[in-house]
Amino acid sequence: MSDLKARIEQSFATGTVDRDAVEETLAALDQGRLRVAEKVDGDWVVHAWLKQAILLYFRVSPMREGSRGDYVWHDKIPLKQDPAAQGIRIVPPGTVRYGAFLEPGCVVMPGYVNIGAWVGAGTMVD
Repeated sequence: MSDLKARIEQSFATGTVDRDAVEETLAALDQGRLRVAEKVDGDWVVHAWLKQAILLYFRVSPMREGSRGDYVWHDKIPLKQDPAAQGIRIVPPGTVRYGAFLEPGCVVMPGYVNIGAWVGAGTMVD
C-alpha cells in the first residue's frame, strides 16, 4: 500500500491524477480493505491520503444520471451494487455510495427529521 499511498499523494500535490491509483484505492475502500479512519492502540488515526483519493475521485468522475423506478438522480459517485449479496440491508430511500464499506449484517436507515426539530445550517442528516 505504500506505493499506492505515494501515487495518491503525488497526484494530489501535482494535480496530475493517476486515475489507476485512484480507482484501485476506491475499490479497496469499497471492499473494506482500507479505512479512512481507524483505531490504532486506542487512538483514532486518520489517513489523509485516503481522503485525498476520495477528493481525486470526485475530480475524475463525470456527472451521470441514474434511476430506480420513478426516482432519478444526477451524481458523480455511483451507488453501491448488490447489497443483498454483501449481507447488508438498505431501507428505501436509503443510499450507499460506491467506496463505502458496510459489514455484513449492517442496516442503513434513511434520515428522518421529526416535527418540532430545529436543524442548523450545514448539518448533514442521515
